[in-house]
Amino acid sequence: CKKCSVVIYTELGLVCAGPCAKAYHVSCACVRKEDLRAQSRGFMWMCGDCSHAFIEWKQSYHKSETPNDTTLHTEIAELKPQVSLIVDTLQRFIPNESFSPNMSVHHSTPVVPASIKCKPTDDNANATDHDQPELNECLYAESNDHSFSLLLSNIDNATTESDIERLVCRCLGASTGDCIRIVKLVSSRTDCRLLDYISFQVVLKWEYIYPALRVSTWPDGIKFREFRHRQRNVWKP
Repeated sequence: CKKCSVVIYTELGLVCAGPCAKAYHVSCACVRKEDLRAQSRGFMWMCGDCSHAFIEWKQSYHKSETPNDTTLHTEIAELKPQVSLIVDTLQRFIPNESFSPNMSVHHSTPVVPASIKCKPTDDNANATDHDQPELNECLYAESNDHSFSLLLSNIDNATTESDIERLVCRCLGASTGDCIRIVKLVSSRTDCRLLDYISFQVVLKWEYIYPALRVSTWPDGIKFREFRHRQRNVWKP
């Protein structure tokens, strides 16, 4: 026995499973015989010195495997130039608008690039680079103070203006004459069958604006908002 230096004859002995591989009396190893019988055949025991050495090695191994903040920052800094180079290369071959969200979804009211300018309300006015309202704010703008324009979107591509008119009358309790105009926001050169969904502009009497902007008014799936007409401030000499 490594602890008491007595030869192990009659008493059951234990052999350390650590690097020392020394033999011990069960009593010298402070292991109860009852606990030893309860263990499976795969029971492995190590002496105190080997146990402490194993724990220290395990802790040092985990510390070396866990990256610190400095290592992560260094790796990120090395990756940034590579990512910038990839983005620059892609932008040479792919238009900027192709990087917009949901680029796989085809619809009738896409994001308009900054180079496309909206049609001014006054035919004699000239659009400038500093006066570029969004597409939905400049198309079909109403000058009538007694009406408002509503955008209905996320609608099946086979839907017609008549279907939208019946929908508006049913949801708002309006009559046919209350729908001043309904416009499908799809170019005449576009095949609606190729679109995932389409949008409509509905011009209604002003009295329906509050129920028209409530979520509970429209069926699930329809997205809506009000068209806002932006006044153009022109320069005068």
